[in-house]
Amino acid sequence: MGCCDVMRRRLAARAGAWLWVLLLAMLMLSAPARAALVTLGEARALTLVDSVVASTDVKLPYAWDAHFNGRSGQATFAMVFELPSAPRGPQALHTRRLGNAYEIWLNGVLVDQHGAVNQPNTTDISHVPRFVPLPSGLLRTRNELVIHIRADAMRSAGLTPVTVGDAAEVRDIYSTDHWWRVTGAQVVLSVSLLSAALSLALWLTQYRFETQPGRRVRRRRDHVYLLVAMADVFWSLRVGDVLIEEPPIAWPLWGLVPAFALSAWAVCIGTFCIAVGVWGRVQVQAWPRWLFWTSLLAGLPITAFAMLTGLSWLLVAWYALIGLAFLLVGTLFGAQAFRRGSDWTHRLVALAMVINAVAGLRDLLVFYVSPSYGEYTYLRYTSLLFGVSLALFVLNRFKIANDRNLELMEALTQRVAAREAELTESYRRLEELARQQERVAERSRILRDMHDGVGSHISSALRQLQSGRSTPDELQHTLRDALDQLKLSIDAINLPAGDVAALLANLRYRLQPRFAALDIELVWEVEELPQVAGMSNHDMRQLQYMLFETISNVLQHAHASEMRMQAQVEGSEVVVRVVDNGRGFDAQGTTRNGLSSMRQRADAISAKLQISSEPGRTTVEIRLR
Repeated sequence: MGCCDVMRRRLAARAGAWLWVLLLAMLMLSAPARAALVTLGEARALTLVDSVVASTDVKLPYAWDAHFNGRSGQATFAMVFELPSAPRGPQALHTRRLGNAYEIWLNGVLVDQHGAVNQPNTTDISHVPRFVPLPSGLLRTRNELVIHIRADAMRSAGLTPVTVGDAAEVRDIYSTDHWWRVTGAQVVLSVSLLSAALSLALWLTQYRFETQPGRRVRRRRDHVYLLVAMADVFWSLRVGDVLIEEPPIAWPLWGLVPAFALSAWAVCIGTFCIAVGVWGRVQVQAWPRWLFWTSLLAGLPITAFAMLTGLSWLLVAWYALIGLAFLLVGTLFGAQAFRRGSDWTHRLVALAMVINAVAGLRDLLVFYVSPSYGEYTYLRYTSLLFGVSLALFVLNRFKIANDRNLELMEALTQRVAAREAELTESYRRLEELARQQERVAERSRILRDMHDGVGSHISSALRQLQSGRSTPDELQHTLRDALDQLKLSIDAINLPAGDVAALLANLRYRLQPRFAALDIELVWEVEELPQVAGMSNHDMRQLQYMLFETISNVLQHAHASEMRMQAQVEGSEVVVRVVDNGRGFDAQGTTRNGLSSMRQRADAISAKLQISSEPGRTTVEIRLR
């Protein structure tokens, strides 16, 4: 039973395999057959140069500059081809390069044209491939294809083989050529511009600091970033020429732009390698830079002269000089980079530089020494590796600089933290000293106040006792003044700065019993007062002494029955008045009762003191700003 099952399975597998083969065969037989493509590689060329017409059989590709170096003209290529039968379905033709301007005629019908064939040095469409759909029914068994071109001197004019056939197959060939010539150039252009923008941004924002003996620290931008940015910009200009059909200036002047851009690109790259290379004892700092900049300065007149005179060998020699210098510096740079174990980006740049130098020399041989038409340039695409390596170098250089900055910031942070700790300790000591000084100053103030106030009153009491002429009442008044002065000095310790109302209230509280004991009526006319800005505790004590001196004079000498304490705001001033109805005194002539001391204290706090006195009314007015 097991053997039968195995046999059935094998037969089923074989039958399934044969069924798949049969289905594939049916599909292949049922698929519509495509007509074979026809490639036209020979033509009858009719050329017109300097009013001389010549006819000859040529093989394609046909490079105009290889036959008519330095001269412009026109050419007509006639190609006759036969097909087995009139094709059906969409048809098209394709050629890799032609021009500078062209007209394409098939069986007497104009199927495509670009640019003005009769206007030299204008539109240039020779850089990109052409795909031309053909009108339905135009192709026959026998066909004649005529292509008329305008050829400008030293502008890569000519014609490559023409492919005719099924539109889908022709488009596949065209798409490959278009990618390599147009899309690839756009990719290189985008990468170069992106790298240029990145390098330029870093050049504008990144600085390095240089310290020279005897001079201050100078901040400089890193010129390596600028060299990379300039190299990418010049190479973008060189590659972008492929995409420009309508030059902004006439040829051959426009031809100087990509030529000069190539030279400037090589100079910037060479100078970049000299600037970042780890050369050690090898002295390569002077002559490569001299060689590069000499070739750059000499390149513009050489190119202009070659373009105007048609002496292409000058252009070839100049390109060869740049390529050899580029290769030499790149080789030295690479040898030093690998020998001394430099950063990996140096090795990558050196490798890309050598590859680009070899590709450039290959292009020089293919397009100038032994002109070939329709080939792809290698340098355009190997430069993509160079652009990527430069971008990586720039990013790595920025990372290294940023890491160094972070290390410096960390070290600086640690130093700042240590310094802050030192300053904190210094501030703590200073605060302790300040508090000690404040306590000493406060003790000194209290002692001074007691000396000036209580001490002076006690001294007066002693003099009164020694003289024997003072009555007990006078001695009692003097001692009471001393006691009140002591209480007020203690109150002044916590007296708010600028609060005149609190000061007056404190005086009233301390002196009210004495008014009652002397049978003097105290009339209180104090309004709500604002804080007096700018009055310190010292100023408040000076004001307190002035008022106490005034009230003490009223209590001891005025023989008054009433005293009015008035305080109000007048404009921007706070006005305090002490008015009594005593016997009065000569306010202008006398120096008794501490009036001179009151005036000195008023001047010390920038207050206005006015004293007027006559029998029955004495007024002491203090104006505070």
